[in-house]
Amino acid sequence: MELRHLRYFVATAEESSFLRAARRLRVSQPALSKQVRDLEAEVGVKLLERTARGVRLTQAGHAFLEGARRTLESACQAAESARAADNKYPRLLKIGRGPFVVYAPFIAELLAEFRTSHPDVDVEVSQLNEPDLWPALREQRIDAAVTLVQSQVIAGYEILPILDCSATGVLLPASNPLAEVPNLELRALRDLTHLFIPAETWPDLSRAHDVGLRERGLIPAKRRPWTGPEAWQIAAGEGWTLANPMVAERYGAAVSTIAYRAFTDPPIAAWLALVWPLERASPLITRLLEVARTCASSWRA
Repeated sequence: MELRHLRYFVATAEESSFLRAARRLRVSQPALSKQVRDLEAEVGVKLLERTARGVRLTQAGHAFLEGARRTLESACQAAESARAADNKYPRLLKIGRGPFVVYAPFIAELLAEFRTSHPDVDVEVSQLNEPDLWPALREQRIDAAVTLVQSQVIAGYEILPILDCSATGVLLPASNPLAEVPNLELRALRDLTHLFIPAETWPDLSRAHDVGLRERGLIPAKRRPWTGPEAWQIAAGEGWTLANPMVAERYGAAVSTIAYRAFTDPPIAAWLALVWPLERASPLITRLLEVARTCASSWRA
């Protein structure tokens, strides 16, 4: 039994899908399936049940999963202990983060937890706009980034989603008749001004919102850049913008002139994610991932 077998099994169990696990591990699905079958043959019991929707753990699989995770964690800790004893092992982790307001508390908690868990590591944080963040990753000026992504698969990078930030509703003037509708269709907003996220700051997110609206049958008749933090444009009745409950709490919950309404269309996907280069990952990324997964679990609870 090799560590590779355990990594493949744990990824499949966590993703409940051979396909998603293969994407996460950057291996082919047939190769991953074979490794899991070999593991089951070696253990002597069935660990996963294949279903029409993916896979699920058997009772034996649940018991094996905890031990597999402990073994992988012990192996990582052993490797890190060896690296820590080597003077050449890095002590500085450079992280880039987007200029968030709504999601800043989550990033702050992640960084605080990392510093508490790993006081031997220095952390350098840089705030970067989206157009500057990806070159910084490619040029190794930062080791990892915490940013918004619209896909969980980006060529050349590993991605760990830590918070679902999908647009599920809109902020609009409370005086608008549509604010009386508990759940609205995006198409109903066609004649109102769309306050969009400027592409200069968030090109990928801006483009994803435009595509998402078109796919849901909405091409706004009027558009203006959303200047953001104070949300005065919405409060003054100038238009609407895409949002979710976290955005609504930051911008609209305490303002009687702004309303948040969920829409009945499918969400427009976005995640706050930890992103790092696939081929040039800092040895400290493993430590950061452990903390990020713990934080993500607590935020979902």
